[in-house]
Amino acid sequence: MTKEEAIEALWLEMEPDVYITRRQFMAGLEDWETRLLEIKGVPAMVTFIKGPEFHFASLNTGASVTLGMMRSEFASVIGKHGFLTTKTPVDGYDRQHRLNRKIGFKVTGQDEFFVHYRLDAPCP
Repeated sequence: MTKEEAIEALWLEMEPDVYITRRQFMAGLEDWETRLLEIKGVPAMVTFIKGPEFHFASLNTGASVTLGMMRSEFASVIGKHGFLTTKTPVDGYDRQHRLNRKIGFKVTGQDEFFVHYRLDAPCP
């Protein structure tokens, strides 16, 4: 699977739940650095980085991403910007909120749609 194929797979998964077109989705990713992470040759997730903002999406291929792998991904952004930010939808993402806290993210705010997080250094 290429990075482009992974992003297309994400679009197909998201399409029923979003109110944008495929073209708008792809255009929204133009300014983001995207990387495909594989585990033993199996695509595991795609990361999205823009400045200090970091997001990732699991590809649900059965390849498990470890906290150590996530910390490694975070380290390059923190090394460059001194911190890392992310946001998680307010409702329906309890597992992601727990993971954010476990990794060491601190809540910096909340709006109608998202809880905003900041990470200065990942937990050991």
